[in-house]
Amino acid sequence: MYDVTIPSKIESVVVGDFVHINLSTSSITAIHKRKNILSRSYFGKTKELAANLDHLFIVTAGGALLSEDFIDRTLASCHYEGISCSIIFNKTDILSENHDLSPCYEQMGINVLRTSTKVPGGLDSLQTFLAEKFPAAANHESDQTPILAFCGVSGVGKSSLINTFVPGARQRVGDVSHTGQGQQTTTMALAHVATLAQNTRFIIIDLPGLQKFGVTHIPSQALAHCFPDIAAWSSSCRFIDCTHTKEPECAVRNAAEQGTLFSSRYKSYLRMRDETLQHEQLRK
Repeated sequence: MYDVTIPSKIESVVVGDFVHINLSTSSITAIHKRKNILSRSYFGKTKELAANLDHLFIVTAGGALLSEDFIDRTLASCHYEGISCSIIFNKTDILSENHDLSPCYEQMGINVLRTSTKVPGGLDSLQTFLAEKFPAAANHESDQTPILAFCGVSGVGKSSLINTFVPGARQRVGDVSHTGQGQQTTTMALAHVATLAQNTRFIIIDLPGLQKFGVTHIPSQALAHCFPDIAAWSSSCRFIDCTHTKEPECAVRNAAEQGTLFSSRYKSYLRMRDETLQHEQLRK
């Protein structure tokens, strides 16, 4: 491990970046080209969160901690950058049937892993997924250590998951407040090396608890393509440039009205589209 400085001529460095270091000056001299970058943004201000991710886990839980809008925004950002992702529905030991996740995600082909750090075998599904997702690493046939990241709103248990996998991490764990909302305990992105799933080494990035996930870095015209379920219906729209808002014979809107497209997903798309359009209009 090195303590290094970042010269002003170097662009911002984020967790997951591969860099060149001049050991004689203890400074970063260059950043390797990134294969992806996970970002969030609000009206011209973009925050780069992590780079070169092999997989992102969106961690959620039941009750007031469940935000499908947050999940949809993160999924769209991952799709825009080509980052594979799964959903971890955590704290299943305290769930009631009324607090389960919408079935839309599993119907879209997204892996939903239900976990708990409080019961024996509560992380078995995650261990199995990692072994199957990264077989080359599990068989020690790859020289590259997979980079994983965990993100979610504050209080969903990301730090508890990482403490289980990386005992030396000693991430702070906060209680959920009386409102049901989480209290943020991770204040900056931290990376840890962990041995999981058949003695496979991973780099695990714990991202700060995020209450909102802005998407103004995604062009409004590209947004529908970041919703695979909406994109699948859009090929049947009357107009090739359909925005799926008010055009006649819009297959997407019709599917949402008829229930063949989950209304929660369509509403997320509309909210995100309004956000990106407002940003684009301000830039003109």
